[in-house]
Amino acid sequence: MLRAQEIFEIKVRPLEKPLPWLVENEDALDIYGVQVPEYAHKLAQAFWPGALTLVVKASDRVGKDFRAHDDTVALRSPDHEVVMELIQASGGPLIATSANTHGMPAPGDFSDVEPRIIASADLVLNGGETLHQQPSTVVECLGDEPRVLREGAISTEQIVAAVQA
Repeated sequence: MLRAQEIFEIKVRPLEKPLPWLVENEDALDIYGVQVPEYAHKLAQAFWPGALTLVVKASDRVGKDFRAHDDTVALRSPDHEVVMELIQASGGPLIATSANTHGMPAPGDFSDVEPRIIASADLVLNGGETLHQQPSTVVECLGDEPRVLREGAISTEQIVAAVQA
């Protein structure tokens, strides 16, 4: 089984960019996060499962090696059937990332995955084409208002509308 360090090496990912956690549902915000703002729950209710990653203050259930330098964790509930089945079968979150070199476009289909990534993996599953064909939108949920860190499949306008609803 690959260790986190190996994933960073394969992806050529900076160590200060921790790996996101794939979770089953909104409950994970209060299991793996603390001091989670109400708007983060609104966003999870509106867009999970889906292409939204929420960055929250990490709870004690998140080991130091899996936190960002500011003691946060990135959580996402994916809307991919195969990945969701893996999360449910494992009984907890999966620490995962897209199958690409850091900074390169995420593959939209298995045929787009770099051969060196496939060769480096212990196990490869072909889950078919991704639903969104774009990366997830990443929203920091630490202050009084959400802050979009990366706009992806969900627009900033959609984020604002969901919080105001």
